[in-house]
Amino acid sequence: MRFDERNTTSDLVKQTQHLANSPYRRLASAIILQAASDWRASRKYMLAFPRLFLGSSPGKQRNNYLEQLGRAKMMMWETEQFFKSEWFMLLTNLDGKGVLRAVKERERSKE
Repeated sequence: MRFDERNTTSDLVKQTQHLANSPYRRLASAIILQAASDWRASRKYMLAFPRLFLGSSPGKQRNNYLEQLGRAKMMMWETEQFFKSEWFMLLTNLDGKGVLRAVKERERSKE
């Protein structure tokens, strides 16, 4: 099954509903949806970072923001690797790179 880049996350769920009877398929869908959610949350933090960092006072608060930025970058990288991985291909027959492109495109269209 090819994931059309114009589709949304809810379309992903609809496309895999016929497999919903299987607990393993429900788990696989939940893992994929969580990865998309993690990617979006990381991106949201990275976009907000300059405002948060510059508006904070020097010291511990800024160090916390820098640490959180590092975690957000790592999470984004890890989720992108997941969508391109063999594990993703084992979970579903969707095109992982296509799903990732769709998630990215959807987020860009919100700007």
